[in-house]
Amino acid sequence: MPVSIFGGWAEEFGEIIKNPKEVLRHKLLKHTSVLLSGDAIARLISLASLTLTIRTIGPELFGVLAVAETYAKLVDRIFNFQAWTGIIKFGAEALHTKNTGQFKCYILAGFCLDFFSSLLGFIVAFFLAPSVAAFFKWDAFLLKAIQYYSILVLFNFTGTATGILRLTERFSILAWQRIFYAGIKLIAVTAVWLLNGSFHHFLLVWMVSEIFGYMFIVLGAFKVVLNKKWLQSCGANSPKSWKSLRPFVSFIVWTNLSSTIDIPTKFLDMFIVSSLVSVEAAGVYKVFQQIGHVLKKPMEPLYQVIYPYFSNDVAKGVPKLAIGNALRSIFFTIPIILVILTTSVGLSPWWLPAVFGKEFSKVILEFAIYMIITGLAVVLNNINPLFVALGFVRANFFIQVVANILFVVLAWLAGGCWGLKGVFMAYGVHIAVSYLAKILCIGKRYGWGISREGTP
Repeated sequence: MPVSIFGGWAEEFGEIIKNPKEVLRHKLLKHTSVLLSGDAIARLISLASLTLTIRTIGPELFGVLAVAETYAKLVDRIFNFQAWTGIIKFGAEALHTKNTGQFKCYILAGFCLDFFSSLLGFIVAFFLAPSVAAFFKWDAFLLKAIQYYSILVLFNFTGTATGILRLTERFSILAWQRIFYAGIKLIAVTAVWLLNGSFHHFLLVWMVSEIFGYMFIVLGAFKVVLNKKWLQSCGANSPKSWKSLRPFVSFIVWTNLSSTIDIPTKFLDMFIVSSLVSVEAAGVYKVFQQIGHVLKKPMEPLYQVIYPYFSNDVAKGVPKLAIGNALRSIFFTIPIILVILTTSVGLSPWWLPAVFGKEFSKVILEFAIYMIITGLAVVLNNINPLFVALGFVRANFFIQVVANILFVVLAWLAGGCWGLKGVFMAYGVHIAVSYLAKILCIGKRYGWGISREGTP
């Protein structure tokens, strides 16, 4: 890595500090602000639902709910083909060349993959549950909970719909979806609380509210498809269009493999905690994750908006512009994350037990470690969409294989010795290895300079 990289990046960071309005004027930041406002409102509403749920059923039963939700989303992640990545990547190229017939075929193929993968995922999730429960030594009560929650997988056929909304810049629909889902959840949780409902009632409303959120996305995308008249046939070049789906499907398969191999840090961590520490510790960990989402989720809209932009830059033959925009977005998030971390971690001895119960006064150090590592992941997050948009899908898969094997081994060893702290340390190693490898791959192929061409 040449020394000049540090000078160029330092100069870019200085420009952002001196003139942040330059970044804010960019169109992608305007779309990000739309999603960010919706996500911020949704996060606050979701925290209210979380607090009400855990104070009603207690940390142990909330741990059962957390494991059930994690199990359903784990299986969903394995079988969900991530069709939205292909819709955006190849859809951007098709629309740029005005090949709408090809784009229609991408949409139809994506919807078929979404539907059949969700059906297969539900069947596997439900019938595999007893074997998983036996492996992790979960009792019959927890087994029943994860089988109920497996119904969620059946309704998550939103990949293509999400890709359509992002590619066509319908970010307001995605923002309202977050608010809608969070609002339905809070209303339902409040009703269960007022009616003195049982644990199973809370589990039901958590699952059903999320299903409503899925349906909101599908209906929103369906409206866009109707307006664009994309339900028509693929046109005269239909056979040729369908034959050219092979790169599209291959891309989706590789992104799905990369997403699947990333399961340990997204889902198995919860299982490792519940197995090596306790189910109650899994509940505490779930609370940490929800709080961490307040840090991560506001930056998630930037990921969702920026990936289509990166794909368009690559389709136009200016990948260096995408790299420059990714780096600028990283620099822009650093001071924001520092302020949030300082506030949330510094005041945690007071507000954490006050909000979630006195039991949380014992895990202040664990919370600080988790939030600092999460902050690092948030700062580097936009490397992920850049890496995929540049076409590194196979390299991404193998990087994730190595990083996640390290995580599982270290989490199992360190978690058994140091509990939650050990699992969080393993997560930190995963973050460092994953992003460093991606930065080196990008730099090796495209160099270390920064392009400002085309920026406002």
